Amino acid sequence: MRGRGFPRMLGILGTGMRAAAVARRLLETRPPGANITLYGRDPDRVAELERAGARRAASPADLAARSEVVLIMLSGLDEIDEEMRGPSGLQAGVHSPTTVVIGSAMPPEEARDLARRLPESTVGLLRVVDAPLTGRLESIATGSLSIMVGASSGAYLDLRPVLDLLGHSIRVGGVGAGQVAAACGQVVVAATSMALGEAAVLAERYGLDLDQVITSWRNGEINSDLLESGRDRLVAHRHDPSLPAGEALAWLQVAELEAARTATRTDLVHSLRELYQDLANSDLGDADLSVTQSFVEQRPPLGVWRHAIHGETADERDAAEEPEDVRVAEPGRRAGVRHVATPAARIFDSA
Repeated sequence: MRGRGFPRMLGILGTGMRAAAVARRLLETRPPGANITLYGRDPDRVAELERAGARRAASPADLAARSEVVLIMLSGLDEIDEEMRGPSGLQAGVHSPTTVVIGSAMPPEEARDLARRLPESTVGLLRVVDAPLTGRLESIATGSLSIMVGASSGAYLDLRPVLDLLGHSIRVGGVGAGQVAAACGQVVVAATSMALGEAAVLAERYGLDLDQVITSWRNGEINSDLLESGRDRLVAHRHDPSLPAGEALAWLQVAELEAARTATRTDLVHSLRELYQDLANSDLGDADLSVTQSFVEQRPPLGVWRHAIHGETADERDAAEEPEDVRVAEPGRRAGVRHVATPAARIFDSA
């Protein structure tokens, strides 16, 4: 089913890599007579999109005045609030019913709060739809995103003509539900990408042909779209961005916050959030998600990391890794069975 047709005037707030890809896709596939206007702080990217047929807004207020639907592709509530408020903010330009679409990561409670505040501050003219546009840039270009939408049924149907040009959408609940659904999916993506990075480095350091190894994975249960899209990057150690690694952190933070709210123990999410925080703090955050390979290559071995952080000696590390019942035994004698930290080489040598 479809609601009304494609909006005659559509705006995009933001000119980052993902926002620009969405703009290009819509410019190429919009129906005749539809105008796409954008506002962002990257003048070079704005000029590029103008040459492709977009119109430039002078401010967020000007963007709102010229749009029936505004896709917001900004990072977090603080950045959105900055563009919403004041005489040149988006709210100041609203003079007719307008739909605001949250297209990036945001904690679901903040999305719900935005959905309450904006209609109140615009006499009901603004309504909010939660539709994160996650996925590779190639998926945006081909209109094959998977889009989880949090909205009322009516708002979802009204937005379908736009979403249909970007990918396959499904309504999963009210505002906030799209954020949670997208975050859950991105947990799987982040975990798989980090696993691929570690596995690739381990295979190469053993001396295996990585291309051969990944080819063998394609014939088993490991095969996936993520493996296919990352294969050439992993083999060539080339990580030009298609799915920027730094974006994973925001989704892991959303997942961790929701886990805390629902009293859900998510050990893996916590570990992944720490890993991707380190990655984002490095010079690798703007590279493709396959850069987990380089991230793993640069990290010191675990024992070296512990020594650097805690100042432990090798003997202290060995003692710390033994079970308590072994460490308290009298000198020269084991009080219990050693069941951790036995090097594999020692096991095989004793066979």
